[in-house]
Amino acid sequence: MDWIWLVIGLFWAVGVAVEIRGRQRAGAVLLDIGYNQQRDMQLGIGVLLVAVGFFMAVTSSRYRIQGLAYVAWGMAQFAIATHRLQLRQAGIFGLRKLIRWQDILEYSLDPRGQLVLKLRRNKGQSRSVGLGRVDFVQRQEVSELIASKVPGAAGARNPE
Repeated sequence: MDWIWLVIGLFWAVGVAVEIRGRQRAGAVLLDIGYNQQRDMQLGIGVLLVAVGFFMAVTSSRYRIQGLAYVAWGMAQFAIATHRLQLRQAGIFGLRKLIRWQDILEYSLDPRGQLVLKLRRNKGQSRSVGLGRVDFVQRQEVSELIASKVPGAAGARNPE
């Protein structure tokens, strides 16, 4: 049964490593525009999982591997809780992946502040992706920053 817990723990540890690597590859943060509404709950769950896992790993040899898996799961909760929508040097970091500046054909901010990107796909096709709501105070700054980074920014739309 320990091998199952070992696989689970490795799965969560790899998830944390992928998140950290993705943040590094995206470059420095130019503007942080996201808010994770479940952040407090995820941080609380992460603290609980790390504490329980550490206790299990230290106090019981029978549950040591399971405890380490819980610690890795708690660390993954920390990584998820701190994941935010950000404009970075290499592109827009959100939805668990980096959207490179050169893949954005145009953008729009609707009256409610929803940031919608039209992305380049294979074979000349495009698709639209809604990334999240931008706070009213930051809308102008977000619009200007995206327009400065998107090649062919003349095609960018902003209804405001």
